[in-house]
Amino acid sequence: MNTHSNYFFFESFTYRFTPLTYIILDNKEEYMQQKKEEEEGLKEVTAHFQITLTEIQAQLEQHEIHNAKVQQENVEMEEKLKKLTDQYALREEVNGIWFVSRQLLTSSKSYTLPKSKNSFTGQYFRTSVYAQWKLRVSLEKSRHL
Repeated sequence: MNTHSNYFFFESFTYRFTPLTYIILDNKEEYMQQKKEEEEGLKEVTAHFQITLTEIQAQLEQHEIHNAKVQQENVEMEEKLKKLTDQYALREEVNGIWFVSRQLLTSSKSYTLPKSKNSFTGQYFRTSVYAQWKLRVSLEKSRHL
């Protein structure tokens, strides 16, 4: 091949492939632009996800704090309820003791010892029952306070 034919070949090649080169370059630029836009979109989604994740973590911390407070309140209320039930049980016990003691006192007043026994013994019995009842009530009160 001589120079003229080389030149002709080169000219022919250039005319044929120059549009193809531009098309390839345009496609490459479009492809790069698309990739850049996709990366920016991915960065935005990642940033939004990170913000959402941070907000969720903050809410979890707030809920943990709130739950701790509620648990503490539950413990305090449980203690108060136990105290009230103990007071109620004590009151019922004292009322029962008082009722039984009252019955014993009224029955002991109506109860008369035989004449052969000393009348001092009956009075002593009534007094000792009343004293025991008073002692129990005072012990329950002091124990509960």
